[in-house]
Amino acid sequence: MVPADPDARPAWSGAWETGIARGWWGADGWAGPQAGQLVGGGFVRVRREEGARPHFVANGQGGFQVRCPRTGAPVVEGFGSALTAWRDGGPRRLDCPACGEVHDLARLDFRPPAAFAWGVLHLADVGAAHLEEEAEAALSAVLGPIRVIARRVPRG
Repeated sequence: MVPADPDARPAWSGAWETGIARGWWGADGWAGPQAGQLVGGGFVRVRREEGARPHFVANGQGGFQVRCPRTGAPVVEGFGSALTAWRDGGPRRLDCPACGEVHDLARLDFRPPAAFAWGVLHLADVGAAHLEEEAEAALSAVLGPIRVIARRVPRG
């Protein structure tokens, strides 16, 4: 889960405490007795990731598409270079090879969804790829609007 606004610096501690109070997870990050009220089928573990810089959050498998938000044309090659430059401290932007405009990387069309965020709540071993409606509303009350970015992490 990430804030829908890529520039938001939400109250992660408030979200953490909300999860504990609702029984979704314990202070140790293991699923609580009400984990199924957060995600249908529950989950095993949650962790929060915050840092001094924003994160790029994607499916973790590669093979995603990145398209120009204006023309819908593929821009994955330009995106790779722009992402590397951003990670090296540059601006979060793409000089679009498809339309010639400058786009915020966070506004590109990613399939499957991806996002830029100042922090992430990771749920592991989930029973569903979406939050329960009441749980999403409760977290949004603390974090602002949120997005769920589904990831499949291979086990090793």
